[in-house]
Formats: sequence, structure tokens, C-alpha cells
Amino acid sequence: MTTTPGALLPPGGQRILVMNETTTAHRVREIYFFATDEPNHWVDITDYIDKKVQALHCHASQVGNRDIAEQVHQRARLPAVEHGYAFAEAFHHLVMR
Repeated sequence: MTTTPGALLPPGGQRILVMNETTTAHRVREIYFFATDEPNHWVDITDYIDKKVQALHCHASQVGNRDIAEQVHQRARLPAVEHGYAFAEAFHHLVMR
């Protein structure tokens, strides 16, 4: 088997292994799914929202010259409101057994 960075997603019911060139196989105990319709975990990103915008601008091939700050802020406000944050990201947190 060739090891490549990233998660290997086996058929249902099996454990997920993450491998790359510098680590050995290990069991993943928790997974956070982003852009989910069923969030159950929210992270306050208020202190980091500007860094997020800066980081996204580094992906010039995807962002181009567009000013995406307002779009990023709007998207981060939606999950924040009901949890008392200024900005947040929502995840579906899955604990592996």
C-alpha cells in the first residue's frame, strides 16, 4: 500500500487511519466535519477572523483579486449568533469508538 498524506476512508464500520511519510499508522479518535448540515460543535473564531481572511487570500488561484473579507465575515456570523460569538465556525464532531 502506498502511503499518502490525508485520511483514508475505509468502508463503514472500520477505523480511519491517517498516514504520511513521517508518521506511523494510528487510530483517529475524533473527526470534525466542516460545511455540515448537522453541526453539533461550534468554535469561536472571533480573534482569528482577520487571519482567516489573510490566509484565504494566499489561495490566489481560487480567490483572485476579489476582496472576500465581507463574504467571510457574513458566513462566520451565521453560526455565531445563536452561541453568543461575533464569528464562529460550525462542525459535526464525531467521536470514534
